[in-house]
Amino acid sequence: MWSYRKLFATAALVAVVLGCTRSQQGPERLKTVPVKGTVTVKGMPAIELTVKFRSLATPQGEAAIYAANPTALTDADGTFVVSTYEHGDGLAAGEYVITFEWLKFDRLSNSYGGPDRLGGKYADPKTSEFKLTVTGDEEAIALEPFHLTM
Repeated sequence: MWSYRKLFATAALVAVVLGCTRSQQGPERLKTVPVKGTVTVKGMPAIELTVKFRSLATPQGEAAIYAANPTALTDADGTFVVSTYEHGDGLAAGEYVITFEWLKFDRLSNSYGGPDRLGGKYADPKTSEFKLTVTGDEEAIALEPFHLTM
């Protein structure tokens, strides 16, 4: 006869195994192409500037919804790698408009905020002149440097 302790332990073990199996699968992912680039502002590397890639197509399906808002953050030398599902995995096939925001990092709240140091000049996807088409056949994409002004 099973005791409550054995029954609880068995149920907990089954729950952990099933939970771990499902979490490893995650949502379906679209194939991505690594994308990297560089941003300068007034000729200097833009440090911790956010680069956003907005899909021009309406996402269809769960995988496309997760891939709809890839981003990148520039390093100390102004370089960046685009992330969709995980760091540096790149972009799924499609057409994108590229925007830029340069917010300050607030150590107290551990987030970026405040006014855009670029004055919002490059933040609106409707007015951005920067576009990118990814066919999905590329091995990797190295973008031409973005030279921004304030």
